[in-house]
Amino acid sequence: STDVVFMDEKLGDGNGIDVAKQIREMGYKGEIVFLTSSKKFVFESFDVRPLNYLLKNQMNSERSNYEFNKIIDAVKERVKMVFTYHVGKSKHVIEIEKIISFEVRKRIIHMSYIGVNNNVQRVEFYSKMEEIEDRLCRKGFIKPHRSFFINPMYIDRVGRTKTVLYSEDVIPISRNFKGEFLKDFYSYVEENTIEL
Repeated sequence: STDVVFMDEKLGDGNGIDVAKQIREMGYKGEIVFLTSSKKFVFESFDVRPLNYLLKNQMNSERSNYEFNKIIDAVKERVKMVFTYHVGKSKHVIEIEKIISFEVRKRIIHMSYIGVNNNVQRVEFYSKMEEIEDRLCRKGFIKPHRSFFINPMYIDRVGRTKTVLYSEDVIPISRNFKGEFLKDFYSYVEENTIEL
């Protein structure tokens, strides 16, 4: 899928803002950048959540390099916030913060996530837990057991030998992982607690 769409506000007899609205309505979640000669539609463009609104007459090579590097950085940051996986020949994308947990059973990954209407949904795909961990190791996921990798924001409670998620899944805490798991969980709680 396309990461960035560059668009002028004038498109033949049409209006680039209207075209941008149509592609948003079709489900496009990537970046939109207006590269145009007039400030006329700058406020109207906010409706389509553009990354930027650049005026052609203000662009020299130094400014162009600066703006394009900002666009590349924004795309890289957005890509980091999604997780991709394959089911059959179809590629799927999900926001990382919506993922509740991963469990591996016989080389099949069982992923729980927050889906439509905030309902817990589940999907299965082929992968290895090591690969999942490599891709999400700096995204805050923690490991209570060799077969599980969970998002601490969905932990409801932690016991001596198990943790219960808001999805009502009961995840075992193995002796080998308990120390590191509790340390990671309490670090997460400390970092995300609002002091009153």
